[in-house]
Amino acid sequence: FLARVAELTTEKPASIRRIVECLQLQEPQVKDWLQRAVDEGRVERGPRGARCEAPRCAPRSPADDDFYAHFMDRAARIASVVAMPVGDIAEQLQLREHQAADWLKRAVDEGRMVRQESPVRYRTAEASLFGDRA
Repeated sequence: FLARVAELTTEKPASIRRIVECLQLQEPQVKDWLQRAVDEGRVERGPRGARCEAPRCAPRSPADDDFYAHFMDRAARIASVVAMPVGDIAEQLQLREHQAADWLKRAVDEGRMVRQESPVRYRTAEASLFGDRA
């Protein structure tokens, strides 16, 4: 997240709205992550938006740009044994519940997760021998 914010703020500070639009995340999630980064001294927040220097870390791979892919990797692992409510998934992945719910809905639509009813919970879809998911 911080690497992407650094890219967006190279020339000038970026507003929360711009970060939300560019990274395709929900505004409350971006605000949470930015506040955590401000508290850790990794992001400066000014009257015209946030500014971030590139974090000192390993070089990014192309997959690093896709927050949904990271979410799916982690959500698939934690919901592979037992179906979990969205709130539990969000808590374990340190996400806002609405952000997790959006991505879980997308995963169900893609056939990567299964939504169970009464109560609503999610589990990883299992691939069959024929390559489809059940």
